[in-house]
Amino acid sequence: MRFPIYLLLTVISVGLSGSVKAQGIFDLGTITQAISKGNDAQAAQQQAGITTPQKVADISAFNFTPSLELRKSNMSKFIAGMKQLNPEAGAQMEQGLAGIDVMNEMQKTVTPLGLNVNNLADAYVIYFMNAWTGANGITDTPTAAQVAGTKDMVYASFGSSADLAKLSNDDKQNTAEAFILQAVLFDLFAQAAASEPKVKAKVESDIRAGAKTMGIDVDQYAMTPNGLVRKTAPQKK
Repeated sequence: MRFPIYLLLTVISVGLSGSVKAQGIFDLGTITQAISKGNDAQAAQQQAGITTPQKVADISAFNFTPSLELRKSNMSKFIAGMKQLNPEAGAQMEQGLAGIDVMNEMQKTVTPLGLNVNNLADAYVIYFMNAWTGANGITDTPTAAQVAGTKDMVYASFGSSADLAKLSNDDKQNTAEAFILQAVLFDLFAQAAASEPKVKAKVESDIRAGAKTMGIDVDQYAMTPNGLVRKTAPQKK
């Protein structure tokens, strides 16, 4: 999902390589393990011949009521982490994002696609799709059909994890906003790198590596007209 292009000014003038690796800013180890278990369960179903994912009956279980105080804290933590990774890029990003509510801006972008930034599963959809497109050098916004199909897959995966449904309101917000901030970073760097051939491959590699730390191997998925799907595993002879 494309974030407002004017924010590219925060990263275009600084070195791109390395700063995209901001996964360590937020500690999501336990939660990403739970998501990975859901993804693995879904993959097992596919290999068993169950190709139609079962939609989550009540996706509202992943809704949360956002706290503005917590949102500001998450943003401050994100900027501080960026400054540690790349002081110049972090400072420019802080200046470029001053006075901007990133979550509200992202909501404007994703509302036409049927996504809600105040829903953990939808935030993961945003992250997942931006990770895949960024790692593959694609800067076009996915179609509504592609988003809808990816939502079905993610909803089924989340529905396979009882741990995720039990998260507190604050935990859901922290995790969702971590996903979205990282997705924004992926998008900004992918867009900037599109016109910088010398660093494009490095940025794509960094996005791919970053996604793996969140339990996503983007190379195991393909984009179809109906969204991201896991590639069929080769049959053992």
